[in-house]
Amino acid sequence: MPRRARVRIYSLFFGLILTLFLLIPSTSHATTALEYIDTGEGQLFSETVNGALQAHDTFANAHADYFDDPVINAYLALTRLLKLGLTDDSGALTDLLSKFGIRRSGDSLDTLGFEPDLIDGEHFTVPETAPSGETVRAFLADTLLPAINHSIENLDTTLYGPSGWTADTDKHNISKTKLDSDMDIEVDNGDIYLFRAMLKFAKAAILIVTSYDLGVDVREIAALVNIDEFNPKDLLSRYQNFLNLLTTSSTPSVDGAAQLSKARTTLISAIDDYLAASDRIRNDPGTEPGAEELIEIYPEDVHVEQLFRENLIELKASLNENRAADLILRRIGTEYHVYGGDSFSTTEPYYWEKGYHPEDYGYTYLGSADDTQTFSGTYAVYIINTSSGNIAPVDTVEGSNGKYYGTNIDGNTLDWANVGGAPDSNYALVGGLNEGEGPGFIVIQQPPLWKRRRA
Repeated sequence: MPRRARVRIYSLFFGLILTLFLLIPSTSHATTALEYIDTGEGQLFSETVNGALQAHDTFANAHADYFDDPVINAYLALTRLLKLGLTDDSGALTDLLSKFGIRRSGDSLDTLGFEPDLIDGEHFTVPETAPSGETVRAFLADTLLPAINHSIENLDTTLYGPSGWTADTDKHNISKTKLDSDMDIEVDNGDIYLFRAMLKFAKAAILIVTSYDLGVDVREIAALVNIDEFNPKDLLSRYQNFLNLLTTSSTPSVDGAAQLSKARTTLISAIDDYLAASDRIRNDPGTEPGAEELIEIYPEDVHVEQLFRENLIELKASLNENRAADLILRRIGTEYHVYGGDSFSTTEPYYWEKGYHPEDYGYTYLGSADDTQTFSGTYAVYIINTSSGNIAPVDTVEGSNGKYYGTNIDGNTLDWANVGGAPDSNYALVGGLNEGEGPGFIVIQQPPLWKRRRA
């Protein structure tokens, strides 16, 4: 064939290929974002190790096609960390722990566990080939921290991307069919802020820990612990550089001071995220019919969360002002709540739940107070209860008829018999048996049934 003819044929061939390439629609998005999410959720909520690993791959592929999708980014942030913890790949968590004699077991999330090698079922043994503590520091700094940073970036996109969740109406419902549940689960921006806060708290902790020298012989420490001879002073004497702040001239070369400064700003950012999450969760406008919140603060935990939130605000102020934080580790209030109803039987199983949560059993809420108070209502039974973080001293209960009433049914109440009779400053402490760590209640009946019942 003449050369000119061959050139024309080749030109025609490449022209046809180019035309097909330009005219045929792209197939890179053949799978829609919703299809990716549906597949990934099915894998993730199978509650198996393989399912979690497959879910990560699904959401990683989805992210390549739909970089700005808020739901895909949120799931990728979660499954990236699950993969790091569950995969058998070299350099991941399972691989690191195995070097110290800690083996992963179980193929489902229900049976998953990390179990150390034990001698006589009691003493922890570390293989002779186990690396030093520096290997753990390097894993935290070079493997876990970058993964957390990438997940934070994903959540940034969920919140602030082109389709970011900025409004109360921005949310995603996980179908109950995937969860084997009676209700759908609603995920909203409050949950994302909370997730990001947790990651930033973890990031700050890693930045702090990895700023210091951790080069110790883990086998030696395990052996000393096994024979009850471990002494921190001896450890510091033997390893002179242990817990020293690392510098760019140390081995390993790390600017520990710069990391601590970064940890400070990260911790402040984590606190801001938690406060944003708390505000959104506490003021959530509600769920769609048939759904429940992923995260909510139950009434009995309101005071605990409030104290935690106030302590975080104080911690942030101390970091900004370069001073020690004045934290309140415990606060006990005296708030109590009063409910009215027709009866209170003690024959059914778990009857005490009516005392702890009367609102769930048809009792009428009459009000709350933290001191002597009058409540209006005409009922055969009254329930006085407290939430976690409160101990309510109750001397007596006076009816509108001038009579004083006692109690014979209580839960988590100290000195219940002090209730009743004319006021004498001898108190029952509702919620006092466990020092306010949980709710408490007493039941007031007219007339009282003097067979003692205690939950």
